[in-house]
Amino acid sequence: MSQGTAPEESVRPASSRALLRASGLIATVTLLTKITGFLRVATIAGRLGATPGTDAFLTAFLIPESLYVFLTEGAVTAAFVPPFTRALAGARGLFGCLLLWSALAVGLIASAAAAIVWGFSDTIVSLIAPGFDTTTAKLTAGLTRVVAWYIPLAAVAAVLFGGLHARGHFLSPALGPLLFNVAVITSAFFAFPGNVSPLAWGVLAGGLLQLLVQLPATLVGLPRALARPPEAVPGLAEMGRLLLPLSFSLGVTQIQILAERIIASHLPRGVITSLNLVQKLVNLPLGLVGIAVATPLVPALARFHLLDDRVGFAVALRRGLVILMGLIAPFTAICLVEPAGVVRLLFQRGAYGPAEVADAARMLWLYALSLPAVSGSFLLSGALLATGDALTPALVRAALLTGNIVLNFAWLPWLGSGTIPLCFSLMYLANVATLLVWMGFRQRLFKTAEVACRLVAPVGVALVAGYAASCALGGSTTAHATPLEALLGILSVGTASGLSALGTTWAVTPRNGLNSAHENEDQRPIRP
Repeated sequence: MSQGTAPEESVRPASSRALLRASGLIATVTLLTKITGFLRVATIAGRLGATPGTDAFLTAFLIPESLYVFLTEGAVTAAFVPPFTRALAGARGLFGCLLLWSALAVGLIASAAAAIVWGFSDTIVSLIAPGFDTTTAKLTAGLTRVVAWYIPLAAVAAVLFGGLHARGHFLSPALGPLLFNVAVITSAFFAFPGNVSPLAWGVLAGGLLQLLVQLPATLVGLPRALARPPEAVPGLAEMGRLLLPLSFSLGVTQIQILAERIIASHLPRGVITSLNLVQKLVNLPLGLVGIAVATPLVPALARFHLLDDRVGFAVALRRGLVILMGLIAPFTAICLVEPAGVVRLLFQRGAYGPAEVADAARMLWLYALSLPAVSGSFLLSGALLATGDALTPALVRAALLTGNIVLNFAWLPWLGSGTIPLCFSLMYLANVATLLVWMGFRQRLFKTAEVACRLVAPVGVALVAGYAASCALGGSTTAHATPLEALLGILSVGTASGLSALGTTWAVTPRNGLNSAHENEDQRPIRP
């Protein structure tokens, strides 16, 4: 920092109490977002039914949906946090200058991408939906040309999300996806089977609201930006270098969504409905716990990295991982011990009978195996992004996705509806193991075996307690149980596993710094 300048804001990591408040706030808004997400799906289905128009919109919605998932998971936001954190430690006004130029640059690049999608919409539709008839394909292409302009809105919003997270503001970024859902739900009431175009315009309105809600918090207290040309702005080049791995990660996500849709098309009729319901159900605890813990912790890790505080970074990461496992453990236990009870209680209505419940319960059990792994992957990927490394998590995920697709097609004839959830769980178990080993051996932040034992303990104890509670009630709930029996089973397993996970988490959470032997072993800065 040059002499005579003062940092714009303190770069000291947030206190544990501040992180806890932020996690609670994010969890609350995320719950509302997930609820409105369910309502969005239900409203579209109720208004339009299973019609060609609905198929056309859902296909056109693939690209906005992947961007929406990226924003809600926080991958893009976390990658932008480190350069913004360094800008906050620089001269007054540098942060505003970096925010302005990066938003303009990202917006222009995203607009060019939207123009390409707009111009080649017919070709894109023929590639992702080759089975559509001429009328449906033409409708899908028209809708794609509208929703393509969601891309620049989401991209600029991601930059603002990163700037706000670096400054410790989490409410506005959390509200963005919620307002997106509200806009699409509202637009659904103007749509009908013969005219689904209001839904496409609802996507655009949601993207605009998602962006506009960030502006008050972004502008309040923001000093006037320095009048510097882009080449003289520190951090802007780093932003540019981040775009390639982030675009690669987005492409990997898009490939995963498309691959699962292709694989699901080979399943029996009705299985896709159960698969979608179970995926929505599994995403609920991931949002409430995984994203809520990782989102405020990543800016704190970025500040530790900026201060070259290796010990603080490692302790915060270990502590966050253990607490994360303790919070996700009860949800994992409920889904593994009482999968039929959960599905029976939430979804068994009308034509969705015991046979469908049994199949969905099997899928839920297989997906539940991934809950701790997906949550851990969120935080470990965010930790790498906090050091400026966006490439490693993208490459690891791409390599594992390749294996995931191969296994899906190989196992589909034997496993049927269980193929997609099982391969998904295996992919994320391998992902979290790879990232743990990488950060333990490559970064030398902790002893991998020790941390792995601390992470397994809350989940293992919660499962044992959950199974014990289930056995005390006479065994797991079946698809033919009454709603009261299902609710009783879920509450008993949740209470037993939650209390045991809480006690185990308290016992194994690190309270001091790194142990002295390992701490003295390597004090090098964290590698970017």
